[in-house]
Amino acid sequence: MKMYTATIPGSALKVRSRASYYARQKRLFVVVVILVAIIPLLFISWTASHFYQKSWLNKTTVELTSLANSRREIIDLFLDSQENILAGYAELYDLAWLRTPGNLEKLFQAMNRQGVIVDLGLIAQDGSHCNYVGPFAEDLRDKNYADARWFAEVMQSGRYISDVFTGYRGVPHFIVAVTDPTRSWVLRATINSELFNALLASAEVGPGGDAFILNHQGELQTPSRLGLTALPAGEKGLLATGGDLTIHHSQGALYATTGMKNNAWTLVLKTDINTSLADFYRARQRDHLIIACAALLILGVSTFLVRSMMNKVEDADQQRMVLYDRIRNSEKMALVGRMAANVAHEIN
Repeated sequence: MKMYTATIPGSALKVRSRASYYARQKRLFVVVVILVAIIPLLFISWTASHFYQKSWLNKTTVELTSLANSRREIIDLFLDSQENILAGYAELYDLAWLRTPGNLEKLFQAMNRQGVIVDLGLIAQDGSHCNYVGPFAEDLRDKNYADARWFAEVMQSGRYISDVFTGYRGVPHFIVAVTDPTRSWVLRATINSELFNALLASAEVGPGGDAFILNHQGELQTPSRLGLTALPAGEKGLLATGGDLTIHHSQGALYATTGMKNNAWTLVLKTDINTSLADFYRARQRDHLIIACAALLILGVSTFLVRSMMNKVEDADQQRMVLYDRIRNSEKMALVGRMAANVAHEIN
């Protein structure tokens, strides 16, 4: 008896569940769509933020460098000019003329047309006051400066610009002093602190920034905009500059430091990074919120679209399986018919 084999593949005859397969495909497509849509947004946001901060840091570094150089030159020029003016008068006039009543007042008026100095004093070689013009006449007329540090310095070097000190008058001030060519007497002028501080107060260092001058001991020579009375411990390293202009980046701040007054002082300019970038940080927070909302929207839309498409694919697959089952049943019936015909043929 001749046998006929079916042409239906064996795998098609197996009954298998498609639900778990399509569930996995839905999750996979949703994840892929979300990653493809959101990762570029996050990358663009991070790149823009990083580029802006780096660009701002480079720009601010250049500006601080230029500002530090210009302020150092202005202040050094101011101090040198006052020192040279005093030295010129010390060479031009002798002790006898300066001690004559009224002459020192004339010299003071000539020097102080711009209000640069507060007082003018004539000190003998033994440290005693020979003559004085200024608001502290009653306090200083009988004082002797033989033991004062500034007096020893000027008698030794011929010229001296002091650090800020209180002295006999009890208020912070600093002086410019020079000797005559024979170093037998000293002409001393007290600098107007308000005018001197204004040379630095106009420096644009941004909101929350600071600008001040330090001596070798870390003592403030000009007022701090932030009300500092002493250099914080974390900023002590600013003194170790060696006189060269140096940029420091630490503790959320950017510093420019440079030596001045023959490296006896250190000029410090500080820009607070967080305060200066406050508007940028607020804008970045808004961007993050927008990206988060966009991510949620992408999640919802992608989930809806993927499920809709996959449901249609699943329905089409089910219809195909139903059609496949019908074809298989038809082939079975045809096979049975051929077998019956073959049996009838053998019987006959």
